[in-house]
Amino acid sequence: MIPVTKPYLPNREKLNQYIDGIYERGWLTNNGPLLQELTARLEKHLGVENLLLVSNGTLALQIAYRVLGITPDNRINDVPEAITTPFTFVATASSLKWEGITPVFADIDPDTWCLKPENIKPAITSQTKAIVPVHVFGNACDVDAIDEIAKEYDLKVIYDAAHAFGVEYKGKSLLSYGDAATLSFHATKLFHTVEGGAIVFKHREDLEKAKKLISFGMSGPETIDEVGINAKMNEIQAAMGLCVLDEISEVHDSRRTIWNSYKEALTGQVVFQSWEESARNNFSYFPILLKSEEQVLKVQSALAKKNIHARRYFYPSLNNVKAFDAQEEMPISESVASKILCLPLYPTLNNEQVRSVVLSELKRPNVINLIDFNDALIIKFIRMMDSFFKPAIEEQTDLHQYLKKIKSHGCIIGTLNSSGEITSIATFYANDSTSGDAFISYLAVNPENQGNGIAKILIHEVKNCSRLRGMRALNVTTWQENEQAIALYKSNGFELIKTVESDIRVTVYLRSNL
Repeated sequence: MIPVTKPYLPNREKLNQYIDGIYERGWLTNNGPLLQELTARLEKHLGVENLLLVSNGTLALQIAYRVLGITPDNRINDVPEAITTPFTFVATASSLKWEGITPVFADIDPDTWCLKPENIKPAITSQTKAIVPVHVFGNACDVDAIDEIAKEYDLKVIYDAAHAFGVEYKGKSLLSYGDAATLSFHATKLFHTVEGGAIVFKHREDLEKAKKLISFGMSGPETIDEVGINAKMNEIQAAMGLCVLDEISEVHDSRRTIWNSYKEALTGQVVFQSWEESARNNFSYFPILLKSEEQVLKVQSALAKKNIHARRYFYPSLNNVKAFDAQEEMPISESVASKILCLPLYPTLNNEQVRSVVLSELKRPNVINLIDFNDALIIKFIRMMDSFFKPAIEEQTDLHQYLKKIKSHGCIIGTLNSSGEITSIATFYANDSTSGDAFISYLAVNPENQGNGIAKILIHEVKNCSRLRGMRALNVTTWQENEQAIALYKSNGFELIKTVESDIRVTVYLRSNL
């Protein structure tokens, strides 16, 4: 099995040494020596100050809201709002809601997939207290524009930087922007502590307040300063973090190699996230944007059949989640969310098979319903292909009446090229509930596209449609000299039932049980 991601497991001997030290000291939590060491090393590695380790990334967000005064004291009369993105993991918005803050969604940039600054101002009300942007997949938001808006309206900025470990923007840590930036150290992240997270504060006094909040609001064994919670990271988590940090360069290099191999293989086939030019890529994820939700589901299904698990991340767009009671449509976020797919990415992955399956599926023609397609273009295709039929279709019937009958009582599917021209058509009837028999009445692929499996795909789609309509068998006829068509049908589960000779041709009847 190839999962969408896999936790990085560092050197076991080194981890054992840290665990042995924990056993010797008997100090498991409450700001132990390993946590202190990890804090200092992360601040140095990331190039930040005022870093606080916590037990997970969601609590990191909630603590940041409380420290910065966004969480209301009175949840009945005071309902603050925070502007955020609908294209993110649910924790961004649910952490706000959990803290009594109403998430107000503003749409994203269609290229970077991050919160678009131009959409923030129209969402600001008298209740707005903060902006909570997300560095989506580690891609830097337009932090300069967001900072200007925050200053103009006196708003706090808390960046959800769960994906942005190690990302630099204009030569300094991306985590240094905003009043606070939060990180997730979940097991699936680039850097992890099994479970865990961190907050990077702009101001030292905010860090000191947060230290009390994550320890029940206590500043000493017998001193309770305010209401707090338990959000402390323990020594076992810190030990894992130290081991992973020792090997983070190798982790990063491996991910970069895999990321680049995806990019090289899929360029021209999919749309990639537009990366902020002044920001360094940390290669945390490999998201691709496909042409349609239908294509996403087909690629995801093709991968799943090979036991490869890709993820629709992020889906759905959070403004469509009932719990958030959003009133506004977010057309860009909804579009991106419906067409996004994250491919497997982790340091030990050999992604050759993933690339192969994705490319194979992307190159498969997209079969569409042509029932509402322009009649003239369908008839044009049939006339173009008539020379291959014996006898020609137009010799047997008026094409306009032929098409009218199909559209009234049957089904018509096919494929188009990039110019919107028809490249194949299959018509069939699947409405005889008495006999349970469906019939292919026409199937043709233009010469330029023959030999690439389109006919096989059309037959497969016809079978699926017929099954869904309750049919038990699919029938088709052709002429005896059309050996290529007969071989095609036989290779797709059809059996020869009979032949009937006439003055015009010998007709071959084939049937496939559904």
